[in-house]
Amino acid sequence: MKRLFLLSIAVLFILLIPLVKPRILPDQTQGEKGTVTEIIDGDTYKIKIKNKEKTVRVLGIDFPDLTKEKLSKWYEEGLDYEHIELCYKEGKEVLEKELLGKELTLIYDPREARRDLYGRTIAYLLYGNISIGEFMVENGYAIMFDPNEPLCEECAMLKIKEKQKGCLWE
Repeated sequence: MKRLFLLSIAVLFILLIPLVKPRILPDQTQGEKGTVTEIIDGDTYKIKIKNKEKTVRVLGIDFPDLTKEKLSKWYEEGLDYEHIELCYKEGKEVLEKELLGKELTLIYDPREARRDLYGRTIAYLLYGNISIGEFMVENGYAIMFDPNEPLCEECAMLKIKEKQKGCLWE
């Protein structure tokens, strides 16, 4: 009975969450504009903002890192190195083709720190009306990640879109 109740709550949550739109994404006027100068990997970019280059980490996602110490998370998902490497390269190439030299909008989440442990700026990134984090998760290049869960405002939406489809899961 308890299991049925919890399942009912989970289904209700899944059905209702798409109706809740992230508050921060519609209002792009409060964002900071910058031009992409380098794609370090799928969740870390060099962006020139007001003639100063910043390293920016996309809030809410995790893109595969090919270093040995960071691969265990991906192995736990049932992925092998060759597949991870293939999707790493493909995801990075897509981003370079679409975003290098283009203007993005950085949106800061008021509930998150502005910098991570490595000194990178943390923000949601928008290309026009497209959320880069959402694009990466929907296409299977990244997974939802928030070290301070449940603070990330966009993470609930990303979690729903994370259906294990796309590059990493094919």
